Amino acid sequence: MRHYPWPGNIRELRNVLERAALLSEDGIIRETGLEFENLSRKNMIHAPLSGPETLAEMERLHIRRILDLENGNVPRAALRLGIPRSSLYAKIRQYGS
Repeated sequence: MRHYPWPGNIRELRNVLERAALLSEDGIIRETGLEFENLSRKNMIHAPLSGPETLAEMERLHIRRILDLENGNVPRAALRLGIPRSSLYAKIRQYGS
């Protein structure tokens, strides 16, 4: 517990201890009953990126993936993406997909 950064401070500590007490079978809090949810989220945030780093790159790859899944059918891809066909055509021109 000392090595955890406690980003939520005392409220987070209280929540972790209350949860552990409620979930313990015999009323004794053990290490296995303690869950530090924010730690894994924090590690994900600071994990090195393994893919595209810009929003535009992510958007381009996502559009390409959806177009591939729809076998190049733009109207179906636009429907799947939840955007108008005209917007998808504009994105295709923008990204050269």
